[in-house]
Amino acid sequence: SFCPFSSSSKSKLAVHESTHTHRDKGRYKCPACSQVFRQKDCLLAHKKFHAREKPYKCGTCGKRFSWESTFSRHQNVHVDLKPFKCASCPRTFKLKHNLTKHLRRNDCSEADVWEITDGDERPFKCPSCPKAFREFHHLTTHKITHSDKRPFKCSTCPKTFHFRYELSEHERVHSGEKPFKCTLCEKAFRTSGHFASHRLVHTGEKPFKCPTLP
Repeated sequence: SFCPFSSSSKSKLAVHESTHTHRDKGRYKCPACSQVFRQKDCLLAHKKFHAREKPYKCGTCGKRFSWESTFSRHQNVHVDLKPFKCASCPRTFKLKHNLTKHLRRNDCSEADVWEITDGDERPFKCPSCPKAFREFHHLTTHKITHSDKRPFKCSTCPKTFHFRYELSEHERVHSGEKPFKCTLCEKAFRTSGHFASHRLVHTGEKPFKCPTLP
C-alpha cells in the first residue's frame, strides 16, 4: 500500500524505511485485503473467507462449512443427545446456552409441567382447581393461570397472555409461521402440541384411553 512519508534527508528516509521492514518481517499479508498475519496457517484460514471455500462437508445433510469449529458445532444438530435438562419441564437441550435462554424466557408451558408430574406423587395442590404438582415451583407457575396478571401483550391485536410462550404461539396466528415441520409428510404446525399430536398419526400410538369400564 502507498505510504505518504517524505523527507528532505536521505538518512531519515532510510530510518523510516527500516520501520516498514521491521514491522512486516515474519508476517504474512493477504493479497485480497492486505490484512497481515503472524502465522502462515492463519493467513490460509483467512483466505478461505475471501474464496468462500467450504472444505468441511456434513456427511448427514450435505451442508458445507468454511471453519472446522462451525462444522463441529453443526454436528450436534444430528445427534439426539440432549444433556441439558430443564428442572421445571421435560424439555432438554443440546447446548447449554439454549437451556439458559429457555429458563430466562420462562418458556415452560403449564402442559409441560403437568406432563412431568403424571404418575408421581403430587403433594402441592392448587387451591383454585383440582390440579396438583410434584414441585412447589410447578404449583407457583400454574397459579399464574388463575390470576389476572397478563404481562405479555400482542403488538398486532389486543390479546394478552400469562406466559411468553403463549404470546409466541399466538403471534404465529398473525404471521402464518409454522416452525414445527413433520419430516414424514409435508404438514407444518404453529405449536409443538399440535405437532406432537400429529406425529401419533405416523407412529400409530394411541395414548388416550377411555376411562369407562366395558
